[in-house]
Amino acid sequence: MSKAILTWHPTFAYFHNPYEYGAFDIDLERFARAIHNQLHGKPRVLSIKPKVRHLKQLLRETPGVISVDIETGPEASHMPWTGKDPTRAKLRTIGLGNHIHGVSHWWTDGRKRVEREIKRILEDPNIVKVFHNGDWFDLRVLQRYGIRVRNVFDTRDARRALSSTSPLKLSYLASLYLDAHPWKENEEDDEKGLVFTKSKRKLKIYNSFDCSYTHGSYIGITSEPEWNTPRVQRLYEVHRELARIAAEMHTNGIRVDMKRRQELYEQMGREFEEKKEKLNKMCGMDLNVNPNKMRALIFKRHAVGKYAKYGRFNLPDPLDPAMYTNAKDMDSACKVDYDALTSLLIDPDTPGELKEIIELYWDASSIRKARSTFIKSERLDQRIGRDGYMRADWNSCGTDTGRFSGFLMIVPKKYRQIYTASKGNELVGADWSQLELRVRVVVMDDHVLAEDLASGDVYGANARVWFGLPEHLTKCTCTAVDKEGKHLCLKPDQHIKKEARDSCKQIHLASQYWAGTKTVWRTALRNSETSEERNRFTWSLVSGLHNSFKRRYYRTVQYWEENHKLVNQRGYSESLILQRRRYYPREAPTTETANYDTQATAADIKNLCLIEIDRKLKKHIPGAKLVMDLHDAIYADVPKRRVKDTIEIMREVMEQPFTIKGRQWIFPTEIEHGFRLNEA
Repeated sequence: MSKAILTWHPTFAYFHNPYEYGAFDIDLERFARAIHNQLHGKPRVLSIKPKVRHLKQLLRETPGVISVDIETGPEASHMPWTGKDPTRAKLRTIGLGNHIHGVSHWWTDGRKRVEREIKRILEDPNIVKVFHNGDWFDLRVLQRYGIRVRNVFDTRDARRALSSTSPLKLSYLASLYLDAHPWKENEEDDEKGLVFTKSKRKLKIYNSFDCSYTHGSYIGITSEPEWNTPRVQRLYEVHRELARIAAEMHTNGIRVDMKRRQELYEQMGREFEEKKEKLNKMCGMDLNVNPNKMRALIFKRHAVGKYAKYGRFNLPDPLDPAMYTNAKDMDSACKVDYDALTSLLIDPDTPGELKEIIELYWDASSIRKARSTFIKSERLDQRIGRDGYMRADWNSCGTDTGRFSGFLMIVPKKYRQIYTASKGNELVGADWSQLELRVRVVVMDDHVLAEDLASGDVYGANARVWFGLPEHLTKCTCTAVDKEGKHLCLKPDQHIKKEARDSCKQIHLASQYWAGTKTVWRTALRNSETSEERNRFTWSLVSGLHNSFKRRYYRTVQYWEENHKLVNQRGYSESLILQRRRYYPREAPTTETANYDTQATAADIKNLCLIEIDRKLKKHIPGAKLVMDLHDAIYADVPKRRVKDTIEIMREVMEQPFTIKGRQWIFPTEIEHGFRLNEA
């Protein structure tokens, strides 16, 4: 009888999942066990109609340790799936288990003796309760139901402490440590949760397996040779604290100004219609900012059937696999996303008229996308609770460098005006001044970059050197604009042209992690907001500034080469404070060895300060609450009368000295406050 097991395809494991050290070897060993019919890991006993004796049996099987998982459903039957929002999710099942036995109890079954025993177990401080992502989700739901779980171990944060690049889904961890059968395959849907949630029996079986595999992952993680080392234990404690803070920020939310939101939505709708009309006029037909019509307009093979009338440029399909919706299938439809259109834009053989159309298409589609992504959509409406607060999906394990991820982190500054402080409060935002650049100085010992930062305007220093400008010129701070809203400099003989400084900033930031000239060019085009900016970044300008960057910051380039050799010798990159690691079982990509230690060290600084600020605000400023982690900035919602005290706490914590490479370093901060998020 054949058995299905979860695994990576060998080519995927080696070429496309290069970070998880040893995963491919584990799969090879699993294949051998499968051949000899020796697979293990699947729970032998499931109890989906448990009695108290089943719970006591669990405790006897693995005394002192038990795994826990819950399954939830929508707040009400007519409401959308809320499984990603523990402040609204309705508890359906509670599961307990170990590596041989899984139990699942339907919470509304009415068996009070079982419920009381489960509650007693969860609140018993002498029993370790093993969760997967429990701090962010399960514990908050259980607390709403009057259950305060004590003595918790979390496999998600434990695995991240061991390897910053490890995938963190339970299905992956179970596959890594057990011969888990594919119990989650084809059963999940982002909109509906588990597709079989209407089947009580299937949900309880799924819940039981979750518990058993969580326990198996716990055994595997705690058996890792590095698990009990001080480095990993410290990282684990930091991750647990960050998960708790992420959960609290989600619960706190940030207030939405509904009136301003609607005004901005309508304004952007008018802008979109204007830009759409310009595009249609240029095309001589109703393109309607439709990617199918745009594809037909450009490529000969797609101008067929109902789209035949849109064919104009009749270009052959591109050879670059990146230009297809499915890179492995060259017969699939050509993309018309930003990267694909950029390729056409920078191609000298692309007709000039098509380049103009691409610019107009970009302008229109970017407004429509921003309107639905950042201002108003069904998905956004679901994130806003009945109290009018946005609850973003903060994830403390969102990146392998240690930074948070979350919806509000990608909202452009101009759209942040719709988020405000609570009534009677202000938002206080503390941001390190160019933290990654300053950390780069420390990590790479780049004295030239240190001098440019000390000048007070690193990009102005770049512009003076790279464009050969006089030394007396400074950054333009003029606020005047012309009739079209374009920036005007009132003292051109004293200021660096804004366009020159902005160009140097774009190229500096795109170049700082060992990117090639073509990648730098694409990045500059991607980050340009207007066609005027994009037209400024010619190949000659970008290649010239990119070479100027490498000449000026020669020590950075030397460090890239030295560190790349070191990382390949030891098999991992590492941050300089918490020793967070990214593992490589094969030769490490140059762009990753160039950026990891800088970005991860900056994340270490931010995370340690975030934990300390949270502790001090709770102790000294009642009513203050953290609401956002925005790259290198930390935001708190604070009573107006305590804004000054909050600023003092944030500055004291964020400007404390950090010991890196045997020296103490202080990283300066900028702190603002205001009612609206874009003011703080």
